Amino acid sequence: RLSNRSRAASVPYPATQYVRANNTVLSAVLVAARYRDVQWNDLENHLTVQFVSANWFDETGYNAAAGRLFHEKVDEAPDAQPAVVIKESFWTNRLNSDPNIVGSSVRINNRPATVVGILPRGYRGLSDDESQVFLPIRQMGYFFPGLTFETVWDASSNVDMYGRLKPGVPLSAAR
Repeated sequence: RLSNRSRAASVPYPATQYVRANNTVLSAVLVAARYRDVQWNDLENHLTVQFVSANWFDETGYNAAAGRLFHEKVDEAPDAQPAVVIKESFWTNRLNSDPNIVGSSVRINNRPATVVGILPRGYRGLSDDESQVFLPIRQMGYFFPGLTFETVWDASSNVDMYGRLKPGVPLSAAR
């Protein structure tokens, strides 16, 4: 399990996909990008959300408290349905512990999406980020139409990249 003491490299999103496809030292590559000022339904206060790679929760060792979390085969597919995972504290404090939230439709930046799961109490992630809502990074363009982060190789498309070393591979080999 990756720990919340892990350090990320800030790189363009296409670089993460290149590393993922071509590296020989990492068993997993995880990607995250935080966005502020995201609209949830019609709540007055905007949220900070974390866009994460579909393997994020599997690799960090978390299971859903309710519903499911993201999965590579489901949430990275080209025809994937827009999915949302929320923290237990957001569900409790902002959504009044609505027992019907999993499977319900919400609007993120005025775009429909389905709440697929709730993270367990105490979830901390890798970056100690206080985001309450998580979205698949491959769906970022859906929630922010016109965004070119998936193809732009400059600092404007930087995301946080984490890697898990394969067993027996020294850190120096990854560098």
